[in-house]
Amino acid sequence: MSTADLDLPRSRPVLLNYGELVLLGMVAAIGLLTAVLAVAWGQPVDWPAFLQPVGTGLTLAALGVYARLRRGMVRAGLLMVGVSMYVNFGAFMSILIYLFFPIATLPIDATLMRIDAWVGFSWPDFVIWFGQFPWLGKALSYVYLSSLAQLMAVVVILAWMNRAKTLCVYVMTASLALFCIAMIWGALPSFGPSPYVTIPPDISAKLGLIHNHAYGARLMELATDGVRVITPDVIIGTIAFPSFHTVMACLVVWFLRGTPIFIPAALLNAAMVPAILLHGGHHLIDVVAGVAIFGLALAVSQVVMRPMPSDDLS
Repeated sequence: MSTADLDLPRSRPVLLNYGELVLLGMVAAIGLLTAVLAVAWGQPVDWPAFLQPVGTGLTLAALGVYARLRRGMVRAGLLMVGVSMYVNFGAFMSILIYLFFPIATLPIDATLMRIDAWVGFSWPDFVIWFGQFPWLGKALSYVYLSSLAQLMAVVVILAWMNRAKTLCVYVMTASLALFCIAMIWGALPSFGPSPYVTIPPDISAKLGLIHNHAYGARLMELATDGVRVITPDVIIGTIAFPSFHTVMACLVVWFLRGTPIFIPAALLNAAMVPAILLHGGHHLIDVVAGVAIFGLALAVSQVVMRPMPSDDLS
């Protein structure tokens, strides 16, 4: 190393970068909104049960900052802070979604089924067709259930590649899309076709159908009665339109571009489309709307994160 090299200014790690500060602000805002609405609407929430994982997330973020500042572990810092922001936002969003129960307006599923019929899609016919190939339907259940693991894998990969800006855009896109979907669903609730259609029990069993008629009945119970106290134990997937599973598939494929596992991820999430329809109990229009929400959230996130420097790919 030359003397000139020693004189070059060296960048110092920061407590939180610009993007992480934006994400922290989003977490704080959604937490405050959730608390205010819970009080205003008189809905009891088991706050200690929810704040325990939130506290764990904040501890993880603090460890990430320590790793970054004191140990020079930049990638580990990105990973821990990124996971913390996404998990904490999701925790508050799960409460916010359940604050809409019991629903005050009629579900729009009948309209969505008519739209599907216009393009020739019938969910019960789709499920019954897969009943001829139970091994395929069962395989698609594992594809469907892989979404959350895939999301976490993307955080790990982007942090390992030191793509700080891309990671912040990723977490913001996922969070913003989830918020937009929840707001649309709050105004125009839907639960998919499963509450309204009974699939032959033998076909449902052979396929291991996740969103079956019993699941749909549980959704209808929530819509009518709500829950006495919102706790982590009562949380299940409730939103049909737009499909957040579709958003998750788009997130994985888009943000793994340029990585060694892009092609396997793209193939896996191509299979996610029939998996969402089959096991998610979704209308076809739910998937289309999910793609649109992803595109909107991505565009906004890219604009918001524009002040961040380009990724350091070292």
